[in-house]
Amino acid sequence: MINGIDTETNNHDAGSRYVWSGKIEAGYPSFGALAAAASAPTEPLAYISNGGYDNTAALVAPARIGEGGVFQRLAYPNASRPEGEAGKQYEYLDPGIYAEIEKARAARLQRLQGKSTLPLQRQQIQELMLARTGDNNLNRLVRLLPARISSGLAGQAEVAVAAFASGIAVSANMHLGGFDTHGNHDQNQTNALTRLLEGIDHLWNEIGRNNLADRVTVVVGSDFGRTPFYNANNGKDHWNVTSMLAMGSGVRGNLVVGATNDHVEALKIHPQTLALDPNGIKLTPQHIHVALRSMARVGTELTNRFGIAESAINLFA
Repeated sequence: MINGIDTETNNHDAGSRYVWSGKIEAGYPSFGALAAAASAPTEPLAYISNGGYDNTAALVAPARIGEGGVFQRLAYPNASRPEGEAGKQYEYLDPGIYAEIEKARAARLQRLQGKSTLPLQRQQIQELMLARTGDNNLNRLVRLLPARISSGLAGQAEVAVAAFASGIAVSANMHLGGFDTHGNHDQNQTNALTRLLEGIDHLWNEIGRNNLADRVTVVVGSDFGRTPFYNANNGKDHWNVTSMLAMGSGVRGNLVVGATNDHVEALKIHPQTLALDPNGIKLTPQHIHVALRSMARVGTELTNRFGIAESAINLFA
């Protein structure tokens, strides 16, 4: 748990950008995009986004998922009512005929590849062939999904973990609203936090079900915090100081770093011991992202290209 992170803003766009890219300026990729670009940029769904800040700086193509059923329709194009494996009984064409069509399509692509001499044309045909073979990846993903995909954060978790387990995704944005509590703060914030914690619990259940507990890292954060005082509507307005939560692979557990005072102002910490220190440094999202990049082994080329000025603090290992 990391407390007392100063986002230096109370603007939604700037806060979200800063918290999830490490830079308040526009144009920097989100951490999810960097991680995907560093590990497997050519995978079909390398970076899945369900919303929030998901700028990629053209490093990878974000896969923006509306609802999980789209995978079943893509994985089984011959099925009129694709519902995973069971949906194959509703087929447009006889399975034997459809298999022959698939073979003919593959043979045609091979012929085109053989005839092409221009580099750009060959590259385009190769990309088309890769897209065709991606059907098998989608089949694998669909087989790993629950029979009925949940709604909300739980459904986002199910799709993301199935994509991880199938080997076609590296990172995913999961998004939940309801925290901008300018009115009736206590009730609305409690409801939103309940949904968040239930979603995180479901996420870890899915991670465990797919035997990925030693390979997945989860980071939870928001664009900023809420004021220490109530407004006239029993709500709380925007506040620059926030907290983040990290758990899973590469993160040592049972550790709280940073704090705030009674006025919810960030307190300084010692950069080596991480203990509170009035002569230390104030944490910002830049410190978080330097540590995240190190943990995810984001290479030198990407680190230099999208540099962050702050020195490294060992927040996770």
